[in-house]
Amino acid sequence: MKISHTLLILWATPLLLCETSHADSLVRYFEPTIGEDGVSVQNYPFPVEPAQVFEYASDISWRIPETTLPVADTPVIGCDVSDFGAKADGVTDDTHAFHLALNKMAAAGGGTVWVPAGRYVIRGTLAIPLNVVLQGEWQRPKPSEPVVGTVLMAFSGRGNMRGTPFITLDANCAVRNLSVWYPEQSAEASEPVPYPWTFFEFEGKSFKPCATVENVMLVNSYRGVCFGSSEFVHGNWYLRNIVGTPLETGLTVDMANDTGRLYNVDFSPDYWIGSGLPGAPAPDAPVIRWVRENGTAFLIRRQDLSHWGPFSARGYGVGMKGAHSLAVNKAEQWIAKYGNAQFQGHFWGLDLRDCGTALTLGGTQEAGAIFTDCVLQGREHGVRIRPDTRFFVSFNRCTIKGDRASIDSAEPMQIGILSSKVVGPINVTAGSLSMVDCTIENSPEPPAAEVSTVQGGSWPGAWTAKAGLHHLFDATAIGSCIPPSKLPKADLDPTVRSVPKGKLVVVRAASDGFTDALKAALAEAVAGDVVFIPSGYHLLRESVTIPSGVELRGPADCPQHVVRSPAVVFIDQGLAGTSTPLLSLSSGACVAGLGFFPRGQNWRDPLEFPVLFRATGPGTSIRNVSAAALSKFAEFDGHQASRFSVDSVNVNILQEGFRIGGGVRTGRVQNVQMISHLWNLLSSSWEPAWINRVWGYSLADVPVDMWQDEALGREFVKTLQDRLDAYVLGDATDILLYHNFTYGCRSGFKTIAEEGRGPNALVIHGAGDASMVGADIGAASEDGLVFRNYTVYAAFPRFSTCLRVALPPDQNVVFESLQTAGPARTSLAMSGGNLFLPGAVFSESSSRGLSFAAGRTISPGPFFFRPEVRLALGSDASFEATGLVGGGPFEVAKDSSAPAIRGAVYFQAHPALQEANSD
Repeated sequence: MKISHTLLILWATPLLLCETSHADSLVRYFEPTIGEDGVSVQNYPFPVEPAQVFEYASDISWRIPETTLPVADTPVIGCDVSDFGAKADGVTDDTHAFHLALNKMAAAGGGTVWVPAGRYVIRGTLAIPLNVVLQGEWQRPKPSEPVVGTVLMAFSGRGNMRGTPFITLDANCAVRNLSVWYPEQSAEASEPVPYPWTFFEFEGKSFKPCATVENVMLVNSYRGVCFGSSEFVHGNWYLRNIVGTPLETGLTVDMANDTGRLYNVDFSPDYWIGSGLPGAPAPDAPVIRWVRENGTAFLIRRQDLSHWGPFSARGYGVGMKGAHSLAVNKAEQWIAKYGNAQFQGHFWGLDLRDCGTALTLGGTQEAGAIFTDCVLQGREHGVRIRPDTRFFVSFNRCTIKGDRASIDSAEPMQIGILSSKVVGPINVTAGSLSMVDCTIENSPEPPAAEVSTVQGGSWPGAWTAKAGLHHLFDATAIGSCIPPSKLPKADLDPTVRSVPKGKLVVVRAASDGFTDALKAALAEAVAGDVVFIPSGYHLLRESVTIPSGVELRGPADCPQHVVRSPAVVFIDQGLAGTSTPLLSLSSGACVAGLGFFPRGQNWRDPLEFPVLFRATGPGTSIRNVSAAALSKFAEFDGHQASRFSVDSVNVNILQEGFRIGGGVRTGRVQNVQMISHLWNLLSSSWEPAWINRVWGYSLADVPVDMWQDEALGREFVKTLQDRLDAYVLGDATDILLYHNFTYGCRSGFKTIAEEGRGPNALVIHGAGDASMVGADIGAASEDGLVFRNYTVYAAFPRFSTCLRVALPPDQNVVFESLQTAGPARTSLAMSGGNLFLPGAVFSESSSRGLSFAAGRTISPGPFFFRPEVRLALGSDASFEATGLVGGGPFEVAKDSSAPAIRGAVYFQAHPALQEANSD
């Protein structure tokens, strides 16, 4: 194999890669990460001309490898560790072969390094460079099933938990489909041997988004996964389908910004016990007993607008712990500048059982914590509130159980529990406690909270005798708060393409010939084929159609940020003003691993480009795609577009993100980030000459973020707020939307009637920031429209509304565990239909508060976490609340009877509780 001497010098002398700009190049270099063996593997240069492949890509052999285990999609690889000498015999040290393959792939601009099934000894450490995917073969094991596929045997860092992590990840990169095993970890030791983190996100001062770990087994890591441990924020990370038996800490996240994804994670001693690997412990082995007493499955610190779940743990000392940020410990001045460096979040579908304490909370932000559809079952405690915890925590449809205490708190905070089962003593001795429609068992004494209300449901009879002004027990039945519905299944697993594996067609063209070469490759391809666009910059001059069953693929099939994508397809300015979709997706077609960016776009006076994707047949899919500065992203409109799938998309769109309607049936959109910095980070990522020469802009034409220039940043966001509707749903049935985030929109989510029909959809973990209207509900299907754990932040007190509902009288919409935040003009504007708000949290009171012009609103267990809540109640409207917790008595402006509010708890947040009233 021929290796460039230049590359060898760069590897051997990393000081040559310091952050400098070279006179003969437009490339910016950055200081790399250095592993323990002195090998540098970070941040290779981008090409300097459109459509030019990377310098060392010419001898890359792109291919589809043979696989021994089923895969959800066809892998396309550029390097195979076997080609660089990896033996996979469980004896030979394969570290250097991995380094060579990772560096080769990085120098080629990005792509997948293939690790065939086998056991690989890695005595050093690995770093995954920008735009590189390390992918093996993996089959998600069930507990007590032997490990199969690709296994990395880790040895480095023994005895030093603060050493270099086993695998460090840069931006736009991924590790997937493999297992990590520490052969020297003894099952018979009284406590495990410390090791560094197995997976660690690269820390750097520049924003490094889109690091991914998925389909991974941590057989017996001492510390499993760490994303974010410094004062520098990071975002848009993906942790999915991770299982195993981490020993001391399974997974921790800190300093996470807009926004991370974590789900389908399961930790249990049973994975190592049943792994079939040498030295696997017995169920009663000393190391397993240590984990049950000392291990923490999930440790979550500071994060912002991330949503979590489902994830699970069994057999740990603590199932999940929420805690202060480590950045506060590093620099106290940081907390003075950013006062929200604490824990908060929305959690759905957690299943934490057989742990000493299922859930421990400490150091919460004002945004609090909300748990929905969770099982929190501890051997000693279900939920423990640690000292210095403030603000609130809410539980909706949960099971909370602990033999010593189901809930243990002595803190002056607010706890709300709705429609849940609580088993074990309730040791709440301070703050307020509101329990609505709960089943309470094995708790002989009522809670001694300063203020408590228990309404509906059932509780021990001895409680009633101890009722009083501050302790209300009302046995009146609450009744069902959610209308019946037919909702899609919350299936978050990847879509498996139902087409046979075909051939690989590589698009190779010079700058001016890309469009013709792409059209020729698509014309050649048949169902099952992959049309592959290598690393580089490419100019698309005509709209194209992806044939039935064909996949159009880029080199790094992982979540990515467009300004750092290894393969960017520039859209010719001449296509602006046309109506033909840029990419039409025929039946079963797929697009993956590419970035898209228009030439000639102007954010102050934007050109109107046609929609980027339109499905013209069923079963289409879009995954791991990024785009910026385009007018519209995707349309799934009509019966012919049914059974569509969108996963892991990062976009900045100017007019309309997704249109889903026209009678479409069955589809899902998950893990979409629609945010302004997909465009404006261009100005901070590349030098002005590079932006002009390659991207076609002068620096003055590139929008900036508010942290760069507050006035210009706000101006750019305002352009989005004037015109962008992120999601528009019309006549659509069986639609699932999961963990999608928007920033800066006219409406973050909008439903409309088409031919008199509205959408039937389940929306889980949605979040919107800086929208004029967070959610604008104008139509709903009789089969149901339900939002779970939906967050709306509105930061404009003069003109924004968090939630607006204007439905016909016979239509319903349900927002379970809704949270509104920010100084919006109106938190809720209700003008028709039926709105159900179980467990709603209004974190801040807007200037107009809640306005009810017409319709019926039912809200069991709501939180109003500010004094002076204002209600405007019209003669055609009703507001029914049970177990309400508020920051002070309500101010009601009305021209009808008073709102129905039963068992309200009024308090002042600072200082803690003073008064309780009930109606």
